[in-house]
Formats: sequence, C-alpha cells, structure tokens
Amino acid sequence: MVATAKKVTITVNGVQYEAPEGVKILNFCRHEGIEIPTLCHLKDYSDVGSCRLCMVEIEGYDSLFASCRTKIEDGMVITTESERLTDYRKEMLRLFLSNHNTDCMNCPKNANCELQELCNVFGIDDTPYEGSRRNIENYLPKLDDNPYLTYDPSKCIHCMRCISACNRAAVNGALTNGRTGVFHTVEAPFGPEWKKTKCESCGNCAAACPTGALTEKRKKNYRKWETER
Repeated sequence: MVATAKKVTITVNGVQYEAPEGVKILNFCRHEGIEIPTLCHLKDYSDVGSCRLCMVEIEGYDSLFASCRTKIEDGMVITTESERLTDYRKEMLRLFLSNHNTDCMNCPKNANCELQELCNVFGIDDTPYEGSRRNIENYLPKLDDNPYLTYDPSKCIHCMRCISACNRAAVNGALTNGRTGVFHTVEAPFGPEWKKTKCESCGNCAAACPTGALTEKRKKNYRKWETER
C-alpha cells in the first residue's frame, strides 16, 4: 500500500472504500481481506498477468481486467465474484490442466500445490482439452543434476514466478525465459552443467513455484501434512 497516495472512492462487491489512487486492485483487495485467486502473482516481485485467474469486472466495460495489473481510479465499481468470473476461472483452470502432468499422487507438491488447491476450490478434476504444449514438455528430460533442486518441465505452468524470484529476489539471473519452437520455456540451470551457471542453489525459485515443477530434493520423501513448522 502507498501511504502518501491520494485517496479516492471505489466500490468493491457493493461496498464503498477509500483507497490509495494508483494501487493495483489485487493488492488493495487482499489488504482488505477480499480474496482473488491467482497463480502467477508473486507479491512485490511479479505481476505479469499471465494466469488470468485474477480477472475482475469493472462497471462500464464489457471486457475483464487483470486485477494484478490494473490500477485503482476514482469512482471505480469493481466486482471480484460473479457467475461470469467463476465460469471464466474454471475455463482457465481446464486450460492449465490441458498442458499439465496430472500425476499428482507421485508429485512432491501433492496437497501443497496451488494449482491443485484452486482446482479443488472450483471443482475442476478433469479437462476436455489436450494442450499442444504437452506434446513437447511431457517428453523433455527432468533436470535433476543439481544436488538440491529439481526441474520437471511437464509440471510447469509458465507463470514465471521462479524467474521473478531468481532475478528480483535472489538477484542471480540464473533462470531465464527461453523458447522451444513457438512455445515459451523456463530455462532452469539444473542439468549436467549446473556448476558452470550463476545458480547458487538458494531455493528461492522452488519456494516461488506454485506447482511441482521446481522442488527441493530434501522434501521429496515427505509431504506437507507430515511436518510441523
């Protein structure tokens, strides 16, 4: 939140608020306890708007707006929950699953996966689609040479949170956004030549990953519910 910003009046889900002008809708709503689903958003580091789950309605417009990238303006009337938004979010989750390796039971992030959690919330357990990216990523090798970290391309949803964490939080620049044909890929330095890269095995990328694409090896033999913080 920006304490010195000019205060404006907005309405969210029928309730009027005073809000700092220019703050992103998502940040303000979460500050007020209004939950909006996201997968690609990483607070303070990433607002790429790629997952499209945080879309909201703004009165006066037919199109939906990504709340993580849309700034508050005076007089905005915002809806974060509606039948249209629920249907839209369900469809986006089905599209995610169309390219995702859904072998959840054997995944180190089982029961600690944000994609899995949102699918449970919205009642999505299958998809009628078969994504074209799956044909590439399901056959890419798992990068497992790093002694601490593993990258499984078949579970990557291209949210870019790992890249933001590496570049902006750890400031290493070890993870990059690459390309295979027409598809974007995450180039993770965990293959045979990992020692020659900038990677320091800090684990920020794995902590930022919402799925089982990037995982810490030390966690592969237990699940979240078996531990205490």
